[in-house]
Amino acid sequence: MCTVAFRDDYDNSEYATDDAVINQKNNAFLTMATGGWTSRLWTPINQWTNSFSSIQYINLFLENVDKVRWSDDAEKAQLFARRTKGEAYGLRGMFLYYLLRAHAGFGENGELLGVPRLTEYLTINSDLNLPRASFADCVQQIYSDLEKCRRITSLGV
Repeated sequence: MCTVAFRDDYDNSEYATDDAVINQKNNAFLTMATGGWTSRLWTPINQWTNSFSSIQYINLFLENVDKVRWSDDAEKAQLFARRTKGEAYGLRGMFLYYLLRAHAGFGENGELLGVPRLTEYLTINSDLNLPRASFADCVQQIYSDLEKCRRITSLGV
C-alpha cells in the first residue's frame, strides 16, 4: 500500500484578501499584505522553491537508494529500501502536484502549460534551462509516480 496520501492542504490564502483579519503578527500573508514582504524574506508561500528543491532531493535519493546498506540482514535491507523508494515516488508525485497547482497556466497560444518535469537529479553540469511541460504531461508524471509508489510498496511484489 502506498503510504503517501494527498491531503486537502488548506493554505489559508484568504488571509491575503482585503477582508481578512488575523491576529498572528508573524503570519506570512499579513507580512505580504502590509508591505513587509521582500525578496530577502522567506515565506511559506514560496511553493516553487519548496517543491522544486524537494523533488531535487527525492531524485538524488532515488539515484542512490540501492547503494545504501540499510541492514546487515539482506531481507530487512531489501524491505526497507523498497518501502523508502516507494515513499519517495509518492512524495515526488505529491510535490509535482503542489508545483502544478501553484504554477500551471495558459501559454500565449492558449495551451494549458504545466511546469518542468524533473525525473533525475540536476547537477551544476545539467542543462538548467528546462522548458515547461504540458499540463497533461505533468499529470501523467504524477500518475506514473503514484503508480510506482503503489507497485513498489504493495505486498508480494
